[in-house]
Amino acid sequence: MQEWWSPATSGIIGGLIGAIGGTFVGVVLGAGGAYLASRGKAKGLVTAGYLATSVVGIVLVIAALAAWLMGQPYHVWYPLGLPGVLFTLLPLFILPGIRMHYAAKEQQRLEGELAR
Repeated sequence: MQEWWSPATSGIIGGLIGAIGGTFVGVVLGAGGAYLASRGKAKGLVTAGYLATSVVGIVLVIAALAAWLMGQPYHVWYPLGLPGVLFTLLPLFILPGIRMHYAAKEQQRLEGELAR
């Protein structure tokens, strides 16, 4: 079986996935999602962003498993598997907290309406 890509290309692929994906998850979803959730705004967008990130992670894990099962070397499956696991699990651990922020904001809004 021929390698899908070389070790040098593997570094580029892993770096791009890590940099682009890490920036998206950390800045856009992490900071942006927390900012929006604390204000009770864009609930659907934030939730969809976290779930979409997990879906991308699952696709990367499946690709890594396929590469591993096909006998591809470490430098092929690892740059797919590591971000795949992180992109799958991290959003799923963070999402309940984000949902709690939205629920608390909704509760505050309802209490404010009742007080009027």
